[in-house]
Amino acid sequence: MESALRSGESAAQRDKQAGVALYNGASCCATPAATGRAVRMLEEYLAGSAKTEEGPAFVAHVWLAQLKESLGDAAAASRERAAALAWRRSTCRHRI
Repeated sequence: MESALRSGESAAQRDKQAGVALYNGASCCATPAATGRAVRMLEEYLAGSAKTEEGPAFVAHVWLAQLKESLGDAAAASRERAAALAWRRSTCRHRI
């Protein structure tokens, strides 16, 4: 598992269009000990320009909010929830 995570992180660093590897990799960090790594991977994914339908930014923000809440950072969790709402509103507006 560790090897797969490193491979995904490496792919995302080499190819900025492979950012979804960070999103997918974060899903493998389900243990409390790996929460920090999942947070970092999701933050890198959201900061990048290669967001995809396979890794919806709205979901990534909500997920990141939950992780930050679990780490005791309520303010950061609140910011992520606000970002999720803003992202969702902006994408809904474009589809109408």
